[in-house]
Amino acid sequence: MKRIIFFALAVSACDGPPADKPRAAPVNGRTYVETNDDFMGGLSLVSTESALVEGQRPEISASCNQDGAPSLHLSLVHAPDRPPPLRGVFADFRFGGWPKQHVEMAWFDKGRWMPREKDADRRLVRAMLKADHVSVTMPGAYVAKREFEWDIHTSPADVRRMRKACTK
Repeated sequence: MKRIIFFALAVSACDGPPADKPRAAPVNGRTYVETNDDFMGGLSLVSTESALVEGQRPEISASCNQDGAPSLHLSLVHAPDRPPPLRGVFADFRFGGWPKQHVEMAWFDKGRWMPREKDADRRLVRAMLKADHVSVTMPGAYVAKREFEWDIHTSPADVRRMRKACTK
């Protein structure tokens, strides 16, 4: 019985909906901050692309878990037609007017990708929190389209929340 009460308290302390509640379908070019699931804790800044791929909107998300470790994830909807190699798949990121960043990526499920190296995660999340626009060019062999773009529309309060979560 105590475990059930403890779990209920832990869920009610979160800013977001319970983990078993389905997330609303993202709308055209939406950016929002959400509380990560109970396992990871922390916050995520999620932005959806305006263009549909297979009826869904590609997403880019910057997350910082409870210990402040940042991570960046791409959900590009389309799973590769053939598994990509374990090494040697690179993406080019542009954040606003910043120079291009060439980053090795790891594919982990369906259309989801993340930087292979943790130092790239930190660098990319910091750049995303300062940018109002992000574009990513992926190798055409593994995605439905090569270029993805997101406009990041966040309130100053949400950016402060994310920076605080990422710098514990």
